[in-house]
Amino acid sequence: MDYETNGQLCPNCKTGADSYKLDPRSPVCPYQQHYKNKRCPFFAPIEESEVKDDEGV
Repeated sequence: MDYETNGQLCPNCKTGADSYKLDPRSPVCPYQQHYKNKRCPFFAPIEESEVKDDEGV
């Protein structure tokens, strides 16, 4: 799925999810300031295998 064209970057971003794990009190992704023109240079898609690994946490 091409997340960058359907506008669903943040809910599917590994970079943002990893930063949230490090600081769960942070209300927003620390990289949102770099989001421009429907693109984020820090976006990395979450792989399905990683989702399954986190389900038990």
